[in-house]
Amino acid sequence: MRLESLTLNHMRRFTELSVDLGSGINVLLGANGVGKTTLLEAIHVLSYGRSFRRGSRVALQSEIGAPLRIVARLRQERARRSVRLGIERREEGWLAHRDGSVVTLNELLRECAVCCFEPGSHDLIAGAAELRRSFMDWGVFHVEPEFLDQWRRYARALRHANVLLRKGAPAVELDPWFVAMEASAGAITHQREVYLHDLRPHFAAAIARLLPELGCAELAFAPGWDASRPLAAQRLQQLQ
Repeated sequence: MRLESLTLNHMRRFTELSVDLGSGINVLLGANGVGKTTLLEAIHVLSYGRSFRRGSRVALQSEIGAPLRIVARLRQERARRSVRLGIERREEGWLAHRDGSVVTLNELLRECAVCCFEPGSHDLIAGAAELRRSFMDWGVFHVEPEFLDQWRRYARALRHANVLLRKGAPAVELDPWFVAMEASAGAITHQREVYLHDLRPHFAAAIARLLPELGCAELAFAPGWDASRPLAAQRLQQLQ
């Protein structure tokens, strides 16, 4: 995927800005406060539906009520096609477009896979497991069409189970939700394992090129549950 052009309307300090990007490495130069980070932020919004900066989405707009828009043209080399993506901030949320047609936000985000490295990125290694899991799931989302549905099913079942746990519900009420969690957890775990299996040779090549002094680096996957035993039985055992 290659970003060919980017247009901003009413974002941060820019009322309107259009930029054409080269096919190689693009470097943004300028004094502090001229808007270099805003350009990167706009690209991030197209890929994640949010900024990498802290603060509310309203803060992205140059003025309250102004129509914040981000439009980009992407060249997808594997598919040998260009696609025009747009996202607009409205009171009810984001409105997404692809080649002039309204699409869901998830459909838009799937088209634009951007990896962002910033000062806090080292937390992927030194931080909590949740950060690594989220980063991995972002990658799985872009290559496994069914991942998001499975993730939502698992989250829904977990949410209902937690409500029942807080109420002190008996095991007979919890068991159906644990069974539903197990079905989705199995599919999610398999998708994560396949993704990491395919990623490992690319990871090893990148480490060998950038950090050869580290020697042979490995990516390991440690599921949060024992897939050889029913998840429902494991959770109920923990409650006893």
